[in-house]
Amino acid sequence: MERNVMICFADLCSNVVIRANERLTNDQLGRFAAQQVGEQPSDVYDVRDDELQYYCIDGRGDYTSDIQADMVLKTIGELYYDMNQWQQDGTLQVCEGQFVEDSVFFELLNCVPPTYYAGGWFQVGEAYDVIDGCMVYQTFRREGQDGHEWRYVGLKPDMNMKQAV
Repeated sequence: MERNVMICFADLCSNVVIRANERLTNDQLGRFAAQQVGEQPSDVYDVRDDELQYYCIDGRGDYTSDIQADMVLKTIGELYYDMNQWQQDGTLQVCEGQFVEDSVFFELLNCVPPTYYAGGWFQVGEAYDVIDGCMVYQTFRREGQDGHEWRYVGLKPDMNMKQAV
């Protein structure tokens, strides 16, 4: 499920309304926005559907008073990769920095034995590619307020090898 969230930036003189996964807290959205823009938002709050008409600037559904800010923050609304996206894509197309829905995580965990699964880290059991002669694996890190959310952190070498050194 998604909700509308207003993110305000005092120094940029812009307000951005995005569609965000309901599992993300306003604090999380504020932190992600600050990372993307380089400025801490002055406020983050929910916007009702009937209020969107005040922010909609074109027929494409971009809800912002500043197109540049909308382009910078567009990815915030797509922080969760879910099973529907996976099925639509046909292959796993998760982007670095995205959280994966529980159903995606457990599918990856159970499809083949993991290469690495300890200390808040998980690597898919099959190498994704070979870079500079080194096999790399899709790697996830446990995060979130309750520690039950998994974020994709990119392609990394076998973490078992790091511990052996």
